[in-house]
Amino acid sequence: MLRDAVALGCDLMMSAIGPGAATTDEAVANIRRAGEIAGSFGLKLTLEYQFQHPVVSSLDILRDLIARAGSSNVGLLLDAYHLQRGGRPGRGFEDVPGAEIFYVQFSDVPNAPPPGLPPVDRLPPGKGIVGWTDLFGLLAEKGYGGYLSYEAPNPVHWQQAACETATQGADAARRMLAAAFP
Repeated sequence: MLRDAVALGCDLMMSAIGPGAATTDEAVANIRRAGEIAGSFGLKLTLEYQFQHPVVSSLDILRDLIARAGSSNVGLLLDAYHLQRGGRPGRGFEDVPGAEIFYVQFSDVPNAPPPGLPPVDRLPPGKGIVGWTDLFGLLAEKGYGGYLSYEAPNPVHWQQAACETATQGADAARRMLAAAFP
């Protein structure tokens, strides 16, 4: 897979933390090893926390694990959904240096508790409670110029063509960006 990424000109690979529980020392060792593997292919690795994860359930925990791993090619994947659900909405990542942010995923969050695990209630930007002007504005202030990707796990989206879901997400993101940067 990593050879394929390099052949396609990718410079970044993404990973969620994964299911299950481990000690923080095991997590640090795993992050360090994953960073070494990615680095051996000239790639950066970006990691995502999940608000409902049994161990890595917050931005602070993930930042600590990455710092302890000490791999300069490993950074954060910020996900608007998990930031919102995890109590760090909008400008809630002000304390994070821009250099630590490697990748950003976005989707909106309903004004209701998640329906279960894994949560499959993502909405297009502007259809929920995420403070898009704050979130996009802070990314700009930090000089973030990396990837933005729409994540759309939701049974409603599964009923339509993937292209239609992607178009809806892109159009909604453009509206939120235009509102953030008039």
